[in-house]
Amino acid sequence: MAVSKKMTTNIIAAVVLVVVLISGLYYYNVKMVSDDEARIADIQIPTETRKMKNVLDIVERTKLRWKDAISIRGWVCKENAAQEKRDMYLVLSSKNNSFIYKITKSSLSRPDVSAALHLDSLVDSHGFVVTFPAKELIKGDSYKVGFVIMDGTGKYYVSANKNLIIPDDGSPLKVEAGSDPGTIAHKVDLKFVQPTREITCCFDKVKQSGDYINVTGWGFLKGMNAGSKNTFILLKKDKKVTVYDVSLILRADVTRVLIKEKLNLDSSGFTSSIPISNLESGNYEVGLYIINGNQAGIVYNKKPITIEK
Repeated sequence: MAVSKKMTTNIIAAVVLVVVLISGLYYYNVKMVSDDEARIADIQIPTETRKMKNVLDIVERTKLRWKDAISIRGWVCKENAAQEKRDMYLVLSSKNNSFIYKITKSSLSRPDVSAALHLDSLVDSHGFVVTFPAKELIKGDSYKVGFVIMDGTGKYYVSANKNLIIPDDGSPLKVEAGSDPGTIAHKVDLKFVQPTREITCCFDKVKQSGDYINVTGWGFLKGMNAGSKNTFILLKKDKKVTVYDVSLILRADVTRVLIKEKLNLDSSGFTSSIPISNLESGNYEVGLYIINGNQAGIVYNKKPITIEK
């Protein structure tokens, strides 16, 4: 049966109407952004710093007008904060995807934080609140929470050491403690001194754990007490050497075991948790660099470590 011209016109008009309605709903529910909605940002995340403390006070489901959303309220405090105004970003990352949101309310007054941390600074603008749509986040996934802060002194990143979990049944959000180490190693811009002494050392642990390389052990320059030394971890790949700082560990057991050395080696212990975010995958030699006065030494572990991302 032939379709009349009028019927064809009506069908086309109906299809166009449906397309317009679908497009309108898509724009209204997805593309249209409310005033309180955090925008996705495209910035480079800097190396992690240990010089910021932070707390997530409230993490809850909410609404951005018609959209399901998540609201996070808390504070982030940088040591020796001297800048009242700052740019701040929320970083959420999982195995499947990552998002960076611009926090517009990033400098809320929190004198209670300054008082609790016994800060001498006159700056109390540690608080923040950020609200973002929930639709981008994958239900059931676990997202690591972090923050980027930019002020007049530089650009910094800190992990909240919390994981945000989005239940797939609509139940309240879950916030669990993360597995980040207590102290994070940082790159050190260091000019090497020509080695003058051998190093006696032991790498107790060299292992990748999640997003970090954990290096623990002890070491000292032969014939010298360990009290006044400076210790660094080296990562070497394709002749390129990167230097990282360490946290010192008391190792009185080393002094006892090596009693014949007649040295104080209590301060010979070290630990370092190196973020792999800025490292390429592949094999790395792990080394130890020690400076003690005008004496220095370098030694590499016999077994390299393979970084996998």
